[in-house]
Amino acid sequence: MNVVLQTEANPGPWQTPADGIGSQAVSWGASTLRAVTDPGVHFEYLVCPMMTGNLIDLPFDGQSTITQRGRVGNARHYAGAALALPEDGAFARYAGDHPQFLALAPWVLSEGNPASADAERAARAVLKQRAEDMRAGSGSRYENGYIETAIYADLPL
Repeated sequence: MNVVLQTEANPGPWQTPADGIGSQAVSWGASTLRAVTDPGVHFEYLVCPMMTGNLIDLPFDGQSTITQRGRVGNARHYAGAALALPEDGAFARYAGDHPQFLALAPWVLSEGNPASADAERAARAVLKQRAEDMRAGSGSRYENGYIETAIYADLPL
């Protein structure tokens, strides 16, 4: 198979603990990046449109992506996964910039480029607070402030 279409709706704010680690943004790479980096998986592309927004009182948050095996060029990372932290455990390899991102939807905030573990933790804390503020019923000025966007890429098969 050359292309996998993996539609997703992650229930929960993007910057919450997941899979026993500090950030869902890091663990999400175990799905999207692994599909085009693991030598045991033979997908050329993974197209992953992510639902974002509040459905009644359930938040759905994330970043849509298109990844490509063997891609070289500008590397990117999920918001909240700029640097690997010790608490990321086995998922640490999915933090940091990866050239496999052919297209990556923006998140509502950018954490910039933290240069240290402490700066990465502080950036994740800011992103986590925004994710909580966007939840239905939060009363925050950011409630329901998710980004609606589309990403695209020509995929030569």
